[in-house]
Amino acid sequence: MPPAGRISPSGRARRRAGWRTASPGRKSNAPDPERDTSEGKVAESREDPRKLFLREKLSCRAELGERVFSFDVRIAALDARGIVITIPDLGGEELLPGQEILVRYFREDSAYQFLTKVLSHEAIKGKPHPRLAFPARITRYQRREHPRAELGGVVRFRATPSNGETLRGLVKDISGGGLLFSSPRVPLLEVGVSPVGKMLYLDLTLENGEELYGLSGEIRRVSADPNRTTHVEVQVRFVEINRRQRERLEQIARRWME
Repeated sequence: MPPAGRISPSGRARRRAGWRTASPGRKSNAPDPERDTSEGKVAESREDPRKLFLREKLSCRAELGERVFSFDVRIAALDARGIVITIPDLGGEELLPGQEILVRYFREDSAYQFLTKVLSHEAIKGKPHPRLAFPARITRYQRREHPRAELGGVVRFRATPSNGETLRGLVKDISGGGLLFSSPRVPLLEVGVSPVGKMLYLDLTLENGEELYGLSGEIRRVSADPNRTTHVEVQVRFVEINRRQRERLEQIARRWME
């Protein structure tokens, strides 16, 4: 019987949710999160959008006290006891056992989410990584209208159409509907819910040589960059762009994905 407070779904529930578990009697060692040991399993897991895989990026929301935190993590380990994630940057706060977390992740054409809880902490390289319970259910909450390409580049952005301070960030992915970029922490991009809805005015220089100027977008999410503690990730939805601009963005994304 599992310890009190620990969620231990049945094998049927795990299979329905698409989780991989260790074979009975086989010792399961938590892998080093800095190494991707899932080669050979990743391609198979991508066939079913409800299956997760090592190093997958998860976008999370958790209510800690009177504050709501939005943060990104990656899967450090998957085994029969649950999901181990990288340590989130919560500005000094900590995810304690019993804490509820809303988790979202993305596939090429859709977005999925599930509700889970922190079970315990797993020591990896001497540091406590949160272990999450297997979700009882994973649901699709959004179908992507535009293909998204992991195309890098430089974004120059400002809070006003002209004459404002111009800041720089690094593009992580882009589509006809928006982009994701990483930026140093600045007052304009405070982590949490306060920046959501603000407008940004953008110029892009992409790694394939394409340049786009005069784009505008609305901030949809700002969260800690899981790879750089001094940076945040910013998700922007394009608004007030014309059909020609959107078609060009979609063509760029499709060509990069081919």
